[in-house]
Amino acid sequence: MQRGGFGAALLAAAAGVLFAGGVLLFDGEQGLFPLLDTREKLRRVENRTRATEAERRQLRRRVEALNSDPFAVEREARRKLGMLRDGERVIRWPDPPPGTD
Repeated sequence: MQRGGFGAALLAAAAGVLFAGGVLLFDGEQGLFPLLDTREKLRRVENRTRATEAERRQLRRRVEALNSDPFAVEREARRKLGMLRDGERVIRWPDPPPGTD
């Protein structure tokens, strides 16, 4: 009889441990789902960081070109401001009316 009591106590202890593990696993603040959500947020932040670093490298190259290449300033001025050299003319063709392919 005493042996059956020990088995029941062991079973109850195992059930208690499983229940506590389940509670911890699915806990709203420290369980599995918040952990997975945090990992996903970390991945997104790392991706944004890589994109920002790539943009920073590109901007640094542009700054270096503007500081060292005399034609880089001209290219930027022409591209952004539509500037022309003396004697240059811009010829623009009108867009064809819609539907006249």
